[in-house]
Amino acid sequence: MKSYLFFSNQYIRYDNHSVKIDTGYPKQIKDGWSMLPQGFHGDLDTAMSWGGKAYFFKKNQCAVIDLHRPNIPAQTESITTFFPGLKGVTFSSTLDAILPIVVKNMNFLMLYKKDQVGIYNLNIDKLHMVCTISKFFPNAEQIGINQSIDTIAHYHDPSRLIITLGNKHVRYDLSSEVDPPTYRRTLDISAYWPDITFSKIQAIFQVNGDEIVDSAKKLQALNQPILGQTLLPTPSIRKVGQCKILATKEGWQDSGIFLQGGDIISIKASGKVKYGSNPNQTSDANRTGGLKNNKLFHPEGVPYALLMKVGNKYIRTVGKHVDYLTIPNSGPLRFAYNGMKGTYNNHSGTFNVEIYLSLPPTK
Repeated sequence: MKSYLFFSNQYIRYDNHSVKIDTGYPKQIKDGWSMLPQGFHGDLDTAMSWGGKAYFFKKNQCAVIDLHRPNIPAQTESITTFFPGLKGVTFSSTLDAILPIVVKNMNFLMLYKKDQVGIYNLNIDKLHMVCTISKFFPNAEQIGINQSIDTIAHYHDPSRLIITLGNKHVRYDLSSEVDPPTYRRTLDISAYWPDITFSKIQAIFQVNGDEIVDSAKKLQALNQPILGQTLLPTPSIRKVGQCKILATKEGWQDSGIFLQGGDIISIKASGKVKYGSNPNQTSDANRTGGLKNNKLFHPEGVPYALLMKVGNKYIRTVGKHVDYLTIPNSGPLRFAYNGMKGTYNNHSGTFNVEIYLSLPPTK
C-alpha cells in the first residue's frame, strides 16, 4: 500500500510495506499531480481515495482524478455537486479531514470539520448523523483532538485509524478491547512515518489494489463497542410494526408499514413453513437450498425464502433477518414467500415478521 501525504505545495509517496519514503520524494504537487487545476497545487484541505479515484478538497471545491486514467484532467466541481446531501450544511466547504468506510455493505464517509464529525451515507447521498469529536472518540479532549484534526487514515488494516494534528499523531485500534502500546497516546508523526520532513500533514490518502476493503468484519458492523461507543453511534431503534406472512398465499402481502426513502430499517422473521407434502420440504425464512429459476414467484429471489419490496421496487431476500438496511425509495413495505408458481395450495405455515426503524442518534 502507498500513502500520499500532502503539506503546503509538496507531497511524498510513502511505501507502507518497507516503511520508507519512495525515492525522488518530496515532489511539487504541480509536478506529480499536473492534472489538478492550479488552485489545488498547494494547501489542500483534505483528500481521499475511493472507488479507483482520488478526491482533492479545497474550500467548497472538489477535484476528482481517475487513478486508472491519470493523464485526464481532473473533474472539478463544488463539493455538493459530488455529494448533494451536503447542501446547506457545514460540511459543504473547508473540510478538515475525510475518510471513506464500508460497513455492512453500505458506503459511508466520515467527515471532520472543527469539533464536528459527520457520517455521510453514499448509498443514498444523505447525511446520516452529526456529533462532536469528543462523543465519537472517548478521551479526545485528554489527547488534544477534541477541537479539530488535520487528517485521518487507516493504518495496517481497516479496523485501525491514525489521526494527525500538527506534528503529532494518535492511533486507535478499533478491533481490540485491550489498549496496544500506542493506543490513545500522542506521538510525533515521525514515529509512524520515519524520515518525514513535513512539520504537519494537511491531507492524506492511501492506495492499494482495491483502494479500500470492506471493513464490516473488522468493525463487526454497527453494534460493536468501539472505545466505549460504536463506529457509527448506534441509532435509537423503535419497533414500528409486525405482521404474519402466509406461505399459502402467492403474491405480495402488505405489512401495514409505509417507508420513506432514506429510512434505515431492521427486520426479524421467525417461524417455519412447508412447501410440499414431503417431510423434508420445510423451510425457515432463510431457505438456502435450491436454484433460482423462472418458475419461482420471483425468479431473482432465493427459492423458498422470505422476500421484500417497497412500493413497486423489489428490494432483496430478507431471510431470517436484515440489519440496518437503507431504503432507496418510498412506498408500502410488502413481503412474499418465494415458492413455485401455482403450487401454493400445497403450502402451510406462516412467518412472524417484526419491523424496526432506526432513528437518528441523539447528538
